[in-house]
Amino acid sequence: ESWIDDLEATLSDASATDLEALKIRLAEQLRDTRHSLRDASDSAQDMVRETIDCTEQYIHARPWQAIGLVASAAFLFGVVVGRQ
Repeated sequence: ESWIDDLEATLSDASATDLEALKIRLAEQLRDTRHSLRDASDSAQDMVRETIDCTEQYIHARPWQAIGLVASAAFLFGVVVGRQ
């Protein structure tokens, strides 16, 4: 919020030096935001990969239980959709 307040103050002043400083600061903030988003994306991808690996291991270790779970989920989905 303080960054937005600074941005509004700088835009209202609008002198040339403030605009250059604002451009530099915006570029830094955008760079930091991109890095944060990349890190979050990498973390999410790692979690998805781990979940898929765990699921595959479970299916290979207990195939009949996996079939039963899928059949149960399909049945429940059919019941819910059928009621509508």
